Amino acid sequence: MISAGNLTERLALKKPTSSRGGDGSETITYADEATVWAELLKTTGREFYAAQKMNAEVTEVFKIRYRTGMDTRWRIGYGTRTLELTFIDESGKRDGEMILHCKEVI
Repeated sequence: MISAGNLTERLALKKPTSSRGGDGSETITYADEATVWAELLKTTGREFYAAQKMNAEVTEVFKIRYRTGMDTRWRIGYGTRTLELTFIDESGKRDGEMILHCKEVI
């Protein structure tokens, strides 16, 4: 069961929408679908080399109240950062919670 006292972080859930331009190209934009409270479970960071330049990757794991309709195409707004959803753990559905695994590449 999720405890309301642990939900201290504010997240903006951003749903993707696509549109076609006059030239037929597809453009994906993200619109705020909901703003929710979350518990920050874990933050990790690592550096990796790609195409001979160093990149930093920050991974965040959040617990939120269970919501239907989300998938890994969604984005998460966390403060001034935008995170990609890499995995959604719905094993806590019966308890009314879900775990969001997110990644930001800087």
